[in-house]
Amino acid sequence: EPAHLIPKVLELEQDRLPKSALENIRLGAAYYASSGIVLSALKGIFAKAASPLVPMPFPERANEWATKSAMLAAQTFILAAQSHELVTAPMEGFDAERLRLYLRVPERFSLPLLI
Repeated sequence: EPAHLIPKVLELEQDRLPKSALENIRLGAAYYASSGIVLSALKGIFAKAASPLVPMPFPERANEWATKSAMLAAQTFILAAQSHELVTAPMEGFDAERLRLYLRVPERFSLPLLI
């Protein structure tokens, strides 16, 4: 279990990070790494109480989220291709509408990048 490494991480980072950041690491690790019936129940109650505070994404934000997700998938694809000695690169700045017509991509899909 990685939680046992937290004291070592805090020791290594104590000269670099402010005390408040170190305390946040300690609290976050204690929250996520804890186990047991009572602690799991408390985490569930806290998560349900905090969930109404998380706003639903608006269309603009949803599009940004989709673009970021596509970029992460593209990065994974590029790294996989590189492991097979293939050279690839992401490309932005293309005419997405012309490409959409050429490839017959429905309007409901966006084209954030090419590889």
